[in-house]
Order: sequence, then C-alpha cells, then structure tokens
Amino acid sequence: TQLKLAGIVLGIVAVLCILYSHRAAGQSSKALQGILYLACVWVGYALIDVLLKYTTGLGLQFAVTLNLMFICAFVLSVGYILLHEKTIGNVRNISAGLILGALNFANIALYVKAHMLLKDSPALVFASMNILVVVFGVISGLLFFKEKLKTSTTLGLIFAVLSVLCLAYAMTV
Repeated sequence: TQLKLAGIVLGIVAVLCILYSHRAAGQSSKALQGILYLACVWVGYALIDVLLKYTTGLGLQFAVTLNLMFICAFVLSVGYILLHEKTIGNVRNISAGLILGALNFANIALYVKAHMLLKDSPALVFASMNILVVVFGVISGLLFFKEKLKTSTTLGLIFAVLSVLCLAYAMTV
C-alpha cells in the first residue's frame, strides 16, 4: 500500500541522513571503501534475513533452532579466537561479549517471532526491524560513546520514527 511505501521511503531517507551526518570533509578517498563495507553489511543482513525467514518456514521448533544457531556461532567464534589469538581474553571483554550476545539473541528471537506472527508481511518485519536497529544504534552512540547529535542525525531519527509509525499503522488499515 501507499502507507507501507511511505514508511520504507522514510526509512531509507532516515538511514541516508544518519550516514550523511558521519561524513567528514576531505575523506573522499575513504568514502568508496566505506560504501563497499556498507554494501557488504547490507548483503550480510539480507542473507541472514533470508536464512532466518527460511528457518521459520521449515516448521522446526523455534527455541531449539535459535539455540543451535547461537551455539554454532559460539563454537566458531571460540575456534577462531583459539587459532588466531594467544589468549581467550580478559574478564571485561568476555563480560561485554556475553552481554552483547544476550542482546543479540533477544533481538533475533523477537525478529524470528515477528516473522512467525506476520507470515504474510516479511518486508514489513524486515524494514521495521532494521530501521529500529539504526535508531537504537544512534541512541547507543549518543548515550555510551558521547557522540554529538547533529542536525542530519536528528532528522534521520525523526524520519526513522515516522517510518516505523507508517509501517505499524499500515498493518491496522
């Protein structure tokens, strides 16, 4: 519908505003490299989203599947660290990693649950979730890393909130 399209367009504008706010003058040589990394992240997100959607469609038990995914990720991560590093890490880094992992687990659990509940609207789930990830990323940057709120970042946050509201309202109409 037009409301969903407006929500997606507002979401894209929000992301572009937030990206623009981090652009520094005189860094055009790094811009291409940044775009390449950003494209890789987006391809990775798309691949993960498709695989999660596929997994929910298999009819497997939700809790078992999600736990197996995280156990595999943990084993691969520890294996990588053991092969490439001399130590596992210190208590501070391990604690931060466990907290981040728990938040990521909750994010993915809610994401998969949303796909299960909204089987007919995968694009809506995908767009809403990723726009909110950007919003919470900006808020985290402000709170934890003391980033300054620029005009384009503020506009991006406003557009992101409007985007999610449009997408949510489109479901009720």
